[in-house]
Amino acid sequence: MKIIRPFFRIVVMLCVCQLAFPQTFAIQDKPRAVVVMDDTGKAIASIPADTAYQFSGLDYQSFAFSQFSHMLYVRNPDEKSKGSPRILSVVNPATGHVDREITVGAGKYARLLMSKDGRRLFCYTGISEMGYLLPWGAPTHWLRPPFDPKISVIDTGSNKVIAIYEPFPAFRDAVPKKDEKWLFYSDLLTTANGGHMIVLCWADEDKRKPHLLAQRINVFSGQSPSPAFAIDPGGPVRHWTITEDGRFLVVEGEGPTQEVTILSIARLETGAVKRAELSGTLRMTALSRDSQSVFVAVDKEKKGSTVLDIVDLESGKVSERPLIDRPAGFLRLGSQQAMWVINNQEMRSLSETGELGDKPILLNKPRKREEQDREAESVFLDGYPGETISVAGDRAAMLIVGANGATRHRVALLDLKQLQVDTIVRTMTAAEENRIRAANMSKFLLESALQGAVARGLMAGATHGMTGPYVYNLMLPAIPLAGFTNEMLAARSDGKYLYALDTDSHEVTVIDVSAGTVLKRIPVDHSIALLQPTADGKHLLCLGKQFQRINLDSNNLEN
Repeated sequence: MKIIRPFFRIVVMLCVCQLAFPQTFAIQDKPRAVVVMDDTGKAIASIPADTAYQFSGLDYQSFAFSQFSHMLYVRNPDEKSKGSPRILSVVNPATGHVDREITVGAGKYARLLMSKDGRRLFCYTGISEMGYLLPWGAPTHWLRPPFDPKISVIDTGSNKVIAIYEPFPAFRDAVPKKDEKWLFYSDLLTTANGGHMIVLCWADEDKRKPHLLAQRINVFSGQSPSPAFAIDPGGPVRHWTITEDGRFLVVEGEGPTQEVTILSIARLETGAVKRAELSGTLRMTALSRDSQSVFVAVDKEKKGSTVLDIVDLESGKVSERPLIDRPAGFLRLGSQQAMWVINNQEMRSLSETGELGDKPILLNKPRKREEQDREAESVFLDGYPGETISVAGDRAAMLIVGANGATRHRVALLDLKQLQVDTIVRTMTAAEENRIRAANMSKFLLESALQGAVARGLMAGATHGMTGPYVYNLMLPAIPLAGFTNEMLAARSDGKYLYALDTDSHEVTVIDVSAGTVLKRIPVDHSIALLQPTADGKHLLCLGKQFQRINLDSNNLEN
């Protein structure tokens, strides 16, 4: 099967560690299909997929994979059904055959969401045949029956619809201006076992400048089409998440002023909701491993400082810890996956009860002169912390980036036990960096000169036919909901070698961790944008337009 150069690309990984064979899926645009490939990249099946409701050709919700049933679920083309129910194809990846078809709700829009354990698939459908993709919401006249939003709950063991949830009626009654025009929005979240489906609904006035009319979080469970309970977040929702044990829903909402954040904590089993008001602007949050507390970094703008608020999920009580600098993120690193707070100057351990470690790992030169003794004996980044991963045991690796997030072509090796930066490894020489800078500048100047011609070509349909694969691999560990892992770094399971992808030179640098030196550099395809070891630890997958892999024993490219 010929794959044409892609115009847009996205890579998503799914966990199927039980499979005895590697499987890869690719989304092809012309014609729109999900292609099942074997471990060599050869296509063994092609299943037609929905083309509606993509944004710039990029749609990662046209299919879902169940790690429980080992089945692939593909959203079939709508083909202007005009009220007819939608169809999902159930595909066996081992054979490439469609084993079953499942009938779900009607409408041009269909979105798939799989629970983490793979036992429940949720299919959200709605919007009339006259509707279009609107990132800014759907007018209510597009949502009249049979096109009103419905969520079909599918048991992946039997591949049968076991319940249908209806989020729209209860929310419509909560909108104060029922008879006026307004836009409907929604977003979905599910617990790991699929026992609860949480739907965030909100309405904006149908005007150019959005104005929030109403917002509700509906929580569904069991077989009732109506929500088990609803939550009023009190203000526009900034972020929401479910604790890993599935007991609590944590919602971060805007307060009455910008200096107040409202944290709503809902116990999913009972529907009981507690609220905590945090004074300041929320920067980021993280959950304790036991799901008993949530850590919240809050900017105290009036005081010009940032604090760490620890919120007890059971009682809603808040305790406060001072932070030296604004954190850039919360990370879990090391053999025990301990929590770390990281900023541009240092990283410091954080206990599950919210206690900050006494001694930090210095990343850059301290601002205070009393740290002069430590300054003399330390290795510093001379840059900003980028992607950081565990290597093995109590070691970690960190990409060093610039203020704009671009790589500095250097990797820091960290000792989490000794609390220090051990060494800095350069993945590219200064001469090579200068050549790349010169090439990038020439490219920029050329693109600037051609900008008008390109714009005219786009308006004339010059991008027609520029389609391609969006690669999905199955033999990979599960990824956190927050985003992809190892976009630039990966490590062998025993920690002997570290792999750094450089998208400037299009090479994977192999670093000997114990020696802190570069072992070799492996050229890869120019489209490669992500690295990920396979679950069996034998190969490093290099994903992009092309599908390549590196043997982790020989450190050689196999294809």
